[in-house]
Amino acid sequence: MDCKHEIIIDEGEQVCTVCGTVMGTVIDEGAEWRNYDQGKGGDQCRTGFTTSDLLPESSYGSIMSFRGITSKDTSLKAIQRLSSWSLSSNSQRSWMSIFDAIQLSCSHAGLPKAIVMDACGLYKKLEDAQKVRGETRRSMMGGAVFVACRNHDAPRSHEEIAKMFLVNIRSLCKAITHFESTENSVLKTEIGIAERLCASLSLNDEQRDNIMGLLLEISTKSEDEFEHTPKTIVAGVVAHIMGLKTKTQMKVVSDASGVSALSIHKIVQKFVNA
Repeated sequence: MDCKHEIIIDEGEQVCTVCGTVMGTVIDEGAEWRNYDQGKGGDQCRTGFTTSDLLPESSYGSIMSFRGITSKDTSLKAIQRLSSWSLSSNSQRSWMSIFDAIQLSCSHAGLPKAIVMDACGLYKKLEDAQKVRGETRRSMMGGAVFVACRNHDAPRSHEEIAKMFLVNIRSLCKAITHFESTENSVLKTEIGIAERLCASLSLNDEQRDNIMGLLLEISTKSEDEFEHTPKTIVAGVVAHIMGLKTKTQMKVVSDASGVSALSIHKIVQKFVNA
C-alpha cells in the first residue's frame, strides 16, 4: 500500500499518522537484550553482540550451538552446520582473513588493539581492497598500519612496517599514498622516530627540544636539499645535536638507529657546511 501521509516508527512498526495503517516493520540490528530469569536471583539480563562496522553480516549474536546435540542427531547437526555457514558470506570470510593477518602482524610487533582496529577500518575503505593479492595486498595492509600508527601518535618507520608484512620499502611507500592526507606526514614520522631514538640514547630535554626544532626547520626546506629517508635524517640530526664529529663517534647513533655511520656523517656534514 502506498500511503501519502507521514509515517512514524512505533514499537518496531512503520505506522501512518493519519489512518493508522501499518506499512511495514523495522528490524533493529543493535544489541539484543533478553532476560532469562529462572528464579535464581540476581540480574539475569543478557545481551547479544552489537553489529560490527567491519563485519556487519558476521556479527549477529544469535547462533545455533553444538551443545546438547548428540552424535545421533544428524538432522540437528546438519541444521547447526547450515546455520554457521549462513553467518558469513564468501566476502565476509575474505575480510576476516585480511583482518586476521593485520591483527597477527600487529600483535607480533606489540601494537595495541586501537591501532589494529583503525588499520582494519582504513583498509576496508579502499576501493577494490579485496581484489588485490600477494605483495600488493601485504603492502596495502602495511600502509594501513603505518597510517594508523601515525594517527595514534605512535609512528613507526618504513623499515619496521615493511619488515612486519614482508614487503619492500618501495611497495610500502606506494601503498601509503592511498591513505595519505594533505598534512605533513613525513614530519610526523620523523618526530615519532626521533622520540624513540632519543629515549634509547637517554638524551636530556634540551637536546630533545633542539632535535625537534631542527626537524621542523628541515620540513620547510626543499626536498632536493635532503634526499634521504626519515630515519636517516633523524639519525643525522641526533648526531649533529649530540656534537658528534667523526664516524667512530657516530657509531653509537648508528647502532641505535640502524642507519650506517657513513649516511649519518653525510647528513651532519650538510649542517656543518650550511
